[in-house]
Amino acid sequence: MPDLSRYKMLKYLWVNYNKIKHLDFLRLNIHLKELYLNSNLISEITGALKNLASLQILMLQNNWLHGVAKVVAEIKKLSWLHTLNLFNNPLTQDHDYRLYVIYHLPSVQLLDRQIITQKERDIALSNYNPDRFRSHQSLAFGQRKPYFTVQEITPKRGYRGEN
Repeated sequence: MPDLSRYKMLKYLWVNYNKIKHLDFLRLNIHLKELYLNSNLISEITGALKNLASLQILMLQNNWLHGVAKVVAEIKKLSWLHTLNLFNNPLTQDHDYRLYVIYHLPSVQLLDRQIITQKERDIALSNYNPDRFRSHQSLAFGQRKPYFTVQEITPKRGYRGEN
């Protein structure tokens, strides 16, 4: 892929179907808002997206990305990202792939061409942060509704919780 650093104000880039393996050419294109990298030979994105803080749409479907945690750690830095496609990559076979992505990338609203529902967000929250989910579920009309954990309702040595 040719060096694109001279196009510093580039906002939209379509480079799908180009047999791209590495993303080094993106390091100086900090104004990118939409990046279409689908159907290439990309297997690694470590460090390649770190300067793309304005990115809102990222299309990485039909590549060779492995390890959902590693890929999400790179994408997590993109706080404006709202649309992400990762389908047809080996990482989508990882256990709870979709819920993992939903939990760790809260700004994403459209994942793999499907709108993320509130139910999916709740399930992801309950799977990856059960304490926060219980707190979230205990809110009712702006007031906290009490909930008890197993430790709170299990008697301690003495009668009625006395030590």
